[in-house]
Amino acid sequence: VIKQLPHDNYSRGDKTNNMISKMHTDSFTIVSQKRKHVTQILKEQFGMSIQYTKGDGHCFLYSFMESWRNQVNSHIAPTLEGLLSSLYVESIANRDRYLSFTTYSAVEFTKRLGNYIFQKSYLNTFCDLLPLIIANAYQVKVSVLNNTHGKIQVHDVTPFNGRYRSTVVVLRDGDHYTVKVS
Repeated sequence: VIKQLPHDNYSRGDKTNNMISKMHTDSFTIVSQKRKHVTQILKEQFGMSIQYTKGDGHCFLYSFMESWRNQVNSHIAPTLEGLLSSLYVESIANRDRYLSFTTYSAVEFTKRLGNYIFQKSYLNTFCDLLPLIIANAYQVKVSVLNNTHGKIQVHDVTPFNGRYRSTVVVLRDGDHYTVKVS
């Protein structure tokens, strides 16, 4: 079902948040230069361009929503509310299947799901499951183009049943998801 699911082990303590706040201004230029480089790679290697999404904790959902609009059908693209609702329903209905990818208890899984939905808490390994959960909820293949230091790797995530009606491509650039635009 999953060729490779990237794992991020981060903590969001006050110390980490303070470091990120202090580094934000200094790293903006570096991030901008990095984005240019990634944009160039995607254009040359994949013939595509990208559109950046808001980085408020739900960037995967924004990316999926806009990618669906650009790649599948602009008239019936899911809304953020629809994605959050589908994420919740799918996660709870098939929690035991998703737990097999984690070390969480059922209670911890549900807590992290709630933290993601309501507090936009994204720097944890729960978020690595988002492409799989959304793939199952919408019966689509989610192709994640993962940028790691300028190298693009493709991670195809398909529903548990192996059947999908469309493919939605998103770009993961570090901890941020963006939209692939053909």
